[in-house]
Amino acid sequence: MENDDIERIGRLILASKYVVSLTGAGISMESGIRPFCGPGGLWSEYGEPPMDGYQRFLAALKASWERRVKREGYTGELYKGNSTG
Repeated sequence: MENDDIERIGRLILASKYVVSLTGAGISMESGIRPFCGPGGLWSEYGEPPMDGYQRFLAALKASWERRVKREGYTGELYKGNSTG
C-alpha cells in the first residue's frame, strides 16, 4: 500500500461519521496477537474450550437452584396455614 493510499484512507476515516472494518483471519497475528488455533495458538497451550456453553449454563443454573432450595429448606409443599383443606 502506498503512502498516498494510506493518507486518503485516513482522510476518509476522519471525515466519516461511522467506520466499519472487516478483516480476515491472520490480521491479528501480524499485529502480534496470538491466534486461538494452529501453531502457537492459545488452544494448543490451554486446550480447546467446550462448545456446549449454553447446555453447561443451563445445567449449572439448575444445580444452583437445587442447592438454594435445599439450603433454604423448601419442602415443595404448599403452606395451608389459614385454609380449611
